[in-house]
Amino acid sequence: MDPTLQVIDAFLRNFSPEVEGRSAASLTADLKEQLVRLRLGKLDAAERREVSRVLLANPSAMEFLVAEVQAHGTGGAQPT
Repeated sequence: MDPTLQVIDAFLRNFSPEVEGRSAASLTADLKEQLVRLRLGKLDAAERREVSRVLLANPSAMEFLVAEVQAHGTGGAQPT
């Protein structure tokens, strides 16, 4: 697995594996900003928990995050 995706994979393994059948709502500008900040490692623990719930519930958010990582990398963010 690509090392940058390993960070996302490890992050999501800490949360509920149930993803099927959840909302695929469109992404707001605020959510996109949070996902970019997640990619860069600039969210605090509470924000990471909140965004992780969105990622589990919204496949579009996950697709956006993966596309961001593929296009830009993690910006030097390290797994915590």
